[in-house]
Amino acid sequence: MLLIRKDHSELLRKLTASYDVPNILFVDDFASWADQKRVQLGEPHQVMKIVHEPANGRVLVVQAEANEGLLNDVIKAIKIRWTLRDNIADTDRIFNSVKKQLAYCFLKERARSLDGVGGDELIEDEWVLAEMKKQGFFRE
Repeated sequence: MLLIRKDHSELLRKLTASYDVPNILFVDDFASWADQKRVQLGEPHQVMKIVHEPANGRVLVVQAEANEGLLNDVIKAIKIRWTLRDNIADTDRIFNSVKKQLAYCFLKERARSLDGVGGDELIEDEWVLAEMKKQGFFRE
């Protein structure tokens, strides 16, 4: 079991501060939270979502604990999409840590809300990879 709140909240706090998402909410059951709030989830393996609340602005809602297979599914999805663009890229090597996988998930959520980026999976992925490179995730 991946303990996102316990083991990775500092990473998420740094990312949210860098990308104008001032609040984080950890929930025990992400799917139930989405149903209750009537929030559309784009993917079945989603572990986080950026929402806008009138009182709090942008909020990153995160599954507090998740099965590690969920993040693996996220990486499989980018691997499939990326073969359309670059079948040389080794996504298993690129996303070889939970830290990188969570950063990808957050930045993918952020990309979805950007004008000129959001709405096209490949453009979103390119933006995410460029941001991860800028943030130094691939120097590790």
